[in-house]
Amino acid sequence: MVESDVSPESNRRIFVIKPNRSLSWKQSKRVFFFLAACLVSVGCYFFLLGAWVVLPFAGLEVGLIGFVIYRQFRWASRQQIIEIEDNTVWISENDPSASKIGFPAAWLQIKHNKDPYNWYPSRLYVGSHGRYVEIGKNLVESEREFLAEELRGAVQK
Repeated sequence: MVESDVSPESNRRIFVIKPNRSLSWKQSKRVFFFLAACLVSVGCYFFLLGAWVVLPFAGLEVGLIGFVIYRQFRWASRQQIIEIEDNTVWISENDPSASKIGFPAAWLQIKHNKDPYNWYPSRLYVGSHGRYVEIGKNLVESEREFLAEELRGAVQK
């Protein structure tokens, strides 16, 4: 999903690129608690039948599902931010390990590489002077094409 914001007083444009998320954090927790309740109830049933060995594995499954849901939600909340100012284009991510990368707007190139056989998704690169950054990895093809056209239009202004 691409969100765009224009600041008319400072001639600044911001694009926020996020993956599409179908569940909020609250809904993800509900799914986790439902699955955990199902797994624990099955484990308790087998425990009452005398198969006590099943209960620790049910606990491991609950922990693993919780870890996977948490990691998936953290991945889905990542976003790329593209700030277009008068002379510079800044690209950053909300990941603490990522740095903010700047390119001169006058030399900026936007490359939209498409697979000739349409087997793989296209890639969108932004950069200049031999240094490029891939943007929009999590977008669908139509959103990636829209972003490329919007970026070209914003940089040319």
